[in-house]
Amino acid sequence: MRVEIDAGNSRVKWRICAEQIVESRGVFSNKDIEVFLKALDQIPSIENIYIASVSHPSILNRIATYCSKRGCPLIEAKTKKITAGVTCGYSDPSILGIDRWLGIVAAYNRFRLPCIIIDAGTTLTIDIVSGDGRHLGGYILPGKEMSLNIMNAGAQQIQINIDNDQNITNPSPGNSTEECIAKGQILMIKSIIEYLVKNSEERNKTQIIATGGNAQDIINVLGSDAHFDPELILNGLKFLDL
Repeated sequence: MRVEIDAGNSRVKWRICAEQIVESRGVFSNKDIEVFLKALDQIPSIENIYIASVSHPSILNRIATYCSKRGCPLIEAKTKKITAGVTCGYSDPSILGIDRWLGIVAAYNRFRLPCIIIDAGTTLTIDIVSGDGRHLGGYILPGKEMSLNIMNAGAQQIQINIDNDQNITNPSPGNSTEECIAKGQILMIKSIIEYLVKNSEERNKTQIIATGGNAQDIINVLGSDAHFDPELILNGLKFLDL
C-alpha cells in the first residue's frame, strides 16, 4: 500500500493506493492529524508515505515521527528544475511551493498541451505552462477567505460573512455587501483567465485546470472551457521518481 498526502494550510487530503488503484481517500482538518494517524494504524501493509506539504511544520514533523516509529519511509516532495518533462520557470526552484509544482506537473502530463493551472485555496495561484512543458511563471492572489479577512480588517463598521452555498457564478451585480465581494472576486478571476487565454500564442489549444477547495466556483463561472481535478496535487506525487 502507498499513502499519498497533500497537506495544505487548513486541510489535509489523503488517499491510499494499491497498484495504481485508489482504495480509499478523504479530507480532514489539520487539527485532526492524530485521528488520521490512528486510522493509519489499522492498515498493516503500508510500504511508503508520500507527502507534499505547505502546512505548518508541526504537521510534517508529526507525520515524520509517526513514520519513524512505524519504520515506514516518508518521501517528501520537493520542487526541482525539471520533473516529468516540465521545466520550472523560477531561477531558484526551491522557492516555488510544492503544491503549485505538483499541480503544474500533473496538469501538463495529463494533457501535454499549453495549460493554465488554478489552485483556489487559502491563496489563489495561477500558473502558465507552454505546450513544450516550460513553466512560464504565474500569479498569486488572495483566496476567498483571505479576501474576506482583508475586507473585515479594513471595514470597522461592518462584519462580512460569505455563505459558501451562495450562488456567485451569476455575473450580475451583487445585492448585498457579501455578494458584491464574492462576485467581485470571481469576476476578477474570470477576467484574468480570459485575458491569459486571449494573449496565449497557443490559445486554441490551451487547457484550463482548477483544483482547491474553492475551485468549483471558478469552474462554474468558466463553464465547459475548464477542467476540475480535486486531486491534482496528489496526482502529481506519482511523478516524483521521474
